[in-house]
Amino acid sequence: MSANRTTIGYRGQSFKEGLLTFKASMNLNSGWQGFAIRSSDTQDYGWAGNVQYLLVVKQDVIEAPTVC
Repeated sequence: MSANRTTIGYRGQSFKEGLLTFKASMNLNSGWQGFAIRSSDTQDYGWAGNVQYLLVVKQDVIEAPTVC
């Protein structure tokens, strides 16, 4: 599976407020990776009409937040 076409979603407990933490390993040599929060559909991409906040991580910059 190509990394630029992979999506993983979480449909468990909703969180109203607080701090969420996670660990991620990223290979940014091939471009960028992103993390979506408050996604209207956890199984679809942001550019497919899915409303979300997208945090984009690149080798030299983090873009946060952008609304798709």
